[in-house]
Amino acid sequence: MSSQLYIRIFLAVFLVTASSVLLAGYLNYAKFEAAFSSVEASRYEFVTSDIVTSLESELDLGIAVSRMDSAERVLQQAMSRTAGMSGILVFDTAGAIPFRVGSVPLEDGVPAAWLDAVQASESGSFEASLEDTTVVGRILLNNFGQRVGGVAVAYSSLERQIVIIRMVMSLFIGAMLISVAVVLISSFGLRWLTGGVTGRVQAISQALGRSTSSTAAAPPGATSDQDGESQTRVASADSEMAEVLRELEDLERALAGRAGRG
Repeated sequence: MSSQLYIRIFLAVFLVTASSVLLAGYLNYAKFEAAFSSVEASRYEFVTSDIVTSLESELDLGIAVSRMDSAERVLQQAMSRTAGMSGILVFDTAGAIPFRVGSVPLEDGVPAAWLDAVQASESGSFEASLEDTTVVGRILLNNFGQRVGGVAVAYSSLERQIVIIRMVMSLFIGAMLISVAVVLISSFGLRWLTGGVTGRVQAISQALGRSTSSTAAAPPGATSDQDGESQTRVASADSEMAEVLRELEDLERALAGRAGRG
């Protein structure tokens, strides 16, 4: 089997397999990132809803946001029960922050987008990003259904990034192992598939070599008979070579078809 044909078949199989592995890895990464982010956000949204329920029970008594006695205790308990949370704050519609636990990276007070969400959000919740921190929040309502403020829970994005990086590394290692396996299997498989053809090509080459040698070593008077024998051998070799080339072309088309379907 010619080295050029061997390389072409090998590269076709390898490139198709590598493309499939890379595509599958990217789709798995995107799916994992979306699912993990959704689960993480849902976890903190549940905590935020629990805090809002506790605080609204006091707002229902007509107490203002800034005067809630249980707010500090409720926030402390939520922080102690929830790993990964970096801070919680309670704010009113004017942007004041009467209660804060932990660290929430706000440079200029409550962002205007949060205050707008308190007034306009139909779902009763909002999300935001602050540097390496993700924030989920919910609106506080009094017993008259008025929007009197909100609760914002902040958690670090680094944990999610670390988990995603580990996932990417696992996918990369898996892709490398699969690629190496494909290289080995393709190499041995091609040699096994073309072993018979290669043997026949070598036999034809040896026969032609013997014919040429015998013709060159024959006496001048015996060349006519040996010329006829040599021509017969050459014709037979040409026929076998043509058959071998057809088999190689059929093999190449079959492999290319399988690679295209894969």
